[in-house]
Amino acid sequence: MSKNYLGYKKLFFLILFFLLISPLIADAQNPYLERLEGVAAPAYGQTPGSPQDLVSSIIAIVLGFLGLIFIILIIIGGYQWLTSGGNEEKINHARDRIKHAVIGLIIIIISYIITLFVISQLANITDW
Repeated sequence: MSKNYLGYKKLFFLILFFLLISPLIADAQNPYLERLEGVAAPAYGQTPGSPQDLVSSIIAIVLGFLGLIFIILIIIGGYQWLTSGGNEEKINHARDRIKHAVIGLIIIIISYIITLFVISQLANITDW
């Protein structure tokens, strides 16, 4: 590979990184920022959120990062497919990466549904 090609590849991933991360940084009405108010609430004499809210927030953040990993894997698989140059081995590798990413997304969605159900049932039992 030429040195110039590697420079463009690094530039592409750098731009992609900032396109994915900068909206999270610049979002003034980010729901995660609102959840941080619960951390500072005891200092101002307010009661913090319920344990259900805390667990839900942690699970939402973890699943959000997993969704971000899914998007990155899809982009990498698509990039590999586009730059394969008709090489069947590279196309199959990219297709497998995309297929595995979609399977991972399905597992993430199912785990989110199960977690939502379990937390709601625990909330009903314990009267959170």
